[in-house]
Amino acid sequence: MTTWRTKIAIHLNDTHPVLSIPELMRLLIDEHKFSWDEAFEVTCQVFSYTNHTLMSEALETWPVDMLGKILPRHLQIIFEINDYFLKTLQEQYPNDTDLLSRTSIIDESNGRRVRMAWLAVVVSHKVNGVSELHSRLDGGVTVCRIRQNLPNCALST
Repeated sequence: MTTWRTKIAIHLNDTHPVLSIPELMRLLIDEHKFSWDEAFEVTCQVFSYTNHTLMSEALETWPVDMLGKILPRHLQIIFEINDYFLKTLQEQYPNDTDLLSRTSIIDESNGRRVRMAWLAVVVSHKVNGVSELHSRLDGGVTVCRIRQNLPNCALST
């Protein structure tokens, strides 16, 4: 497991390639027999992400129904990542249901959609915006607020 982290680096330079996150998890778990925790640790150390936009319409989202039909295993992994993330946040903010709703990888308010930028932010070991302003996501949710309680994360602008 140690060599995976030191030999592989994948930079997500926008939201288009973010499906590579659940794909790496799938490969590690299903093909290489890693535990979920081991696969998640490696995946977090492999990926970094740059946010390029502030416009909510430019932050790519995918319908849960469509993703479930096309890539059901990937969607299952995305839900597992989201569950882990929300449980981590809930431990820190037990009474802030609004925070959980706004930072969830799954947008429940808009026809159930996967927020690809949120997935990248949650999983990547390093996240940056092309400017400080770009380190904000839709609805005033800041990358720092999403990531502040996640272990092994670095943020730069």
